[in-house]
Amino acid sequence: MRDLRFIYDCHIIGLMDINSTRMTLIQRVKNRLDDKSWEEFARWYEPYIKAIAYKTGVPLPHIDDLCQDILLRVWKSIENFEYNPEKCKFRTWLTTVSRNQIYTFFGREKKKQNDVEVNEEILGPEEAELDEIIEKEWQTYIVKLAIEKVRESFSDKVVDIYLAFQNGQTVDAIAQKYEVSESSVYVYNKRVKAVVTREIVLLVNDLE
Repeated sequence: MRDLRFIYDCHIIGLMDINSTRMTLIQRVKNRLDDKSWEEFARWYEPYIKAIAYKTGVPLPHIDDLCQDILLRVWKSIENFEYNPEKCKFRTWLTTVSRNQIYTFFGREKKKQNDVEVNEEILGPEEAELDEIIEKEWQTYIVKLAIEKVRESFSDKVVDIYLAFQNGQTVDAIAQKYEVSESSVYVYNKRVKAVVTREIVLLVNDLE
């Protein structure tokens, strides 16, 4: 089964030149006194940051605290972040902050061991591996958000048919499983894909 990054890649190609005229969340949250925007920021990014921490091997009991450390670092520094998506995406900056805090965490844990035999699990990933994890989790997170939004417009059955199609299941197998015609499978996939694509583009414009 394909992962959600496949959906991201297929839907985003050729659409990145679509411009959003809305004031993005990043622009709003640069005002650190805007508590409402900061709460919205934390709501959007906290699940993503926690997913990164989990996938990099941070033990579960430490994930919440590490996530708060990263958010605090962002809050303290974001005033000085120059918002210019053409030169530096916000996500690039957030990735740097997250990477540094994750390495700081693993460095502290390694020091705590002192002369005790080193636990390989607490050493953390190599830089290239961490970058790959971060990119994968971002794409997966964006697609999950888009699909959640799409479920507000389509029935679960229609969305599930779309996901099955995107995951490479055959049209006849999908039609049989969901008791619809093969032509309906194509129609549902096309309709849902159009909305998912739109949501991915909007999310990328707002959150990157």
